[in-house]
Amino acid sequence: ATPANCAKPVMAATLAGLQGASQYGLVWVWTDSTANDYASNINSLHTALQTTRAVVNYVVASPFPCGQTYNSSFMQMYYNVAEFSDGQVFLVSGEAIEQLPRYIPLLYNTGLVFESGQVDCTTNPQVIYFPVDYYSDQFTVIATGTDVNVTLLDPSGKVHTLAVPIVRSYFLNIWHVYDRFGVNTTVRTFAPGLWRAVVSNKDASTGCRVQVRVRSPVQMYYGFVTNIHADVPTTEPILNSGVTNYAVAHMTGLLNAGKGGGLEYLEMTKPDTTFGEVARVFPRQNCAYEWYSQSFACPHYALVIRASGFDSKGFPYQRLRTLYCVPLSGPTTQGPPTTRGPTVGPNACQNGGAYVNGMCYCSKYWTGPTCATPFCFNGGTAVGNSCNCMAGFTGTNCDTNMCSTPNPTPAMNSPNSRSLAFVIQNTVEYELPINEIKGNIAYL
Repeated sequence: ATPANCAKPVMAATLAGLQGASQYGLVWVWTDSTANDYASNINSLHTALQTTRAVVNYVVASPFPCGQTYNSSFMQMYYNVAEFSDGQVFLVSGEAIEQLPRYIPLLYNTGLVFESGQVDCTTNPQVIYFPVDYYSDQFTVIATGTDVNVTLLDPSGKVHTLAVPIVRSYFLNIWHVYDRFGVNTTVRTFAPGLWRAVVSNKDASTGCRVQVRVRSPVQMYYGFVTNIHADVPTTEPILNSGVTNYAVAHMTGLLNAGKGGGLEYLEMTKPDTTFGEVARVFPRQNCAYEWYSQSFACPHYALVIRASGFDSKGFPYQRLRTLYCVPLSGPTTQGPPTTRGPTVGPNACQNGGAYVNGMCYCSKYWTGPTCATPFCFNGGTAVGNSCNCMAGFTGTNCDTNMCSTPNPTPAMNSPNSRSLAFVIQNTVEYELPINEIKGNIAYL
């Protein structure tokens, strides 16, 4: 069949699956066709995905649907929607169609840690690095490419032998690395830290692509504001020049946040770009979204936000999300690290000040000839040995931002009670997976 007479209204079916979707819900669309309604539905799809942040996955029951290759313009429609929602396009056939439902429960409480593609993985294998935090109990490696192979190395450099993929087909492999602890719960079966993967395949014409997802309580829920005191964010930053964007985030699973674990950086990049604009992240109080970033301008219409930091055990973590900057129809300056005053005695310096040649060199939180006066940030004024802070700031030195009105109903905080929708084209190829999903719906 040709793409014209084989195509179906798959994007309209995707929209139907998104109706009533919860925040961060899952939508699975199963088809053996290409889509003939992309142009008429793409704006509505983007709006629905921005509102729900649902993850859309396409399962295509052929490596060459309607005679099309994976990189044809007809197939790119699926990849565009999946990439925008941090989902996947699964080109499967044979037993892999029945195997794929096994992967669905593994998505519970997972975060996207790494995703990248490479044109040639045959003569030049792709080498990737991804962090696994201390609280993770599993991760999955999804690799696409003809006859793809993945070698994993743990943080010590030891090769980690991969079991048989839970899903394996001509163009797709999914490996599941699980169970942080063995029978004896004090013994790890895989170590937290920075892992390495080497990805290769036997057909240079197809390239390769890798996605890594980690199941962990350390997850990010985020939004964007134009005022650092705001706590009701929009889902996307603003593209217009002259508009100041701040990312705000709520992190779960970071015990003792700010005291051994926290969010450190947000990096905004174009898709498939290694480096982009980096913004430092700072804590704030009285807020549902307790972290805020330095201001940034949207570098591109399509944007990948990469959040990174350390858990409370000191191990790195990273979480990725894809989004779009939409057009409209930083921290404050730090105080001086030292203060030079008149000559003082060698025992006069207070609050950790250092005495050098008759003067006290103060830490950034103190000032005055003997470092006895607190340095008040953000317009605060010193009264005795404390600060009176301007509205919107708190802390001993007025260096902690506060929300003017805390968000009473943030749409976040839990991996539970999310929606799961299946949109399945009723064809012979999907008879077996339909029966398997029906028989295991309670488990899913």
